[in-house]
Amino acid sequence: MKLYEYIKKQVKITDIDGDIFYGKVEGYISAQTSPDGIASIAITPNNMPEWSGGYLICFTENDIKTIEIIEF
Repeated sequence: MKLYEYIKKQVKITDIDGDIFYGKVEGYISAQTSPDGIASIAITPNNMPEWSGGYLICFTENDIKTIEIIEF
């Protein structure tokens, strides 16, 4: 999975539990620089009002079932 392709994009992520998250990808950590050797991204969620105010949700590559770029 090429998570770096989603930097600064609006995305829809379905995690391995089937939960769906919408948000803008704000950060990326490559597998080479990650302590556990797994690439990850962080999003600012826009479908969770309780998380507004600059919070980020991080997903490792293993946590993501699907990811797609969305347009508003």
